[in-house]
Amino acid sequence: MTRLILLDQWLLNKVSGGFSRRDGGVSQGVYRSLNVGFHVGDDASHVVENRLLLARDMGIDVNNIVFGEQIHSNQVEIVTKDTVRSGPFDSIAKADGLVTSDPSIALGVLTADCVPLLFADAGAGVIGVAHAGWRGATSGIISEVIANMVLLGGLQERIRVAIGPAIRSCCYEVDTPVIRAARVAYDRMGRHMPSWQKSTIHTGTVMMDLPRICHDELRTLGIVEEHILDTAICTSCMPGSFSHRRDFGQSGRQAGLIRLRG
Repeated sequence: MTRLILLDQWLLNKVSGGFSRRDGGVSQGVYRSLNVGFHVGDDASHVVENRLLLARDMGIDVNNIVFGEQIHSNQVEIVTKDTVRSGPFDSIAKADGLVTSDPSIALGVLTADCVPLLFADAGAGVIGVAHAGWRGATSGIISEVIANMVLLGGLQERIRVAIGPAIRSCCYEVDTPVIRAARVAYDRMGRHMPSWQKSTIHTGTVMMDLPRICHDELRTLGIVEEHILDTAICTSCMPGSFSHRRDFGQSGRQAGLIRLRG
């Protein structure tokens, strides 16, 4: 059973990374089966076991995986072995993006429709993760991750970015405030906002492509097209993923994980 979509070869084998799927764990009920989110109401012992399974598959110590609190912000933290984890469930408080150059640290991001992104500059030995819901994606979380990677020696032309399973335009109906935020983001990029298909469900809504916003920002920031990998998986209508929207908020979380090879 495959618990992870592993991207090591694409990451040039100097970095190990991937996205977890829903199957292969021990959780029950609406959290079945590989839920790795403590904050959703699942049995904590099941979450611990699921995280141990993923850590084993990645060849890392589960205690060395660092997650952010994820509050739908554009806040990014550079993580070292001395970084204080003061958020809930031993996470980095109020952070939706993490960056490190420490090979002893693995970075993680939890999602169930929002876009998980893994970043790597193997040449500089710098990695990052981002949690991009519509608020983060339109307020510059991706730009902040890349800026912090550059601070640690990363180069835009070398950075590779993987876009993980997320809700797609086939399933993501959004209303005026979200459309307005996207328009502001595209104005900031200096790009025309895509003409998303109007929803047939509610008047004034559109079917937004959230991963497309992330992709367009990456290109605007100088990331090479060939260095962007999109899994093209919709968490809502394709099998194998947790989806907050599809399951009306009663859902587990999958993870994006990345680490430098020592």
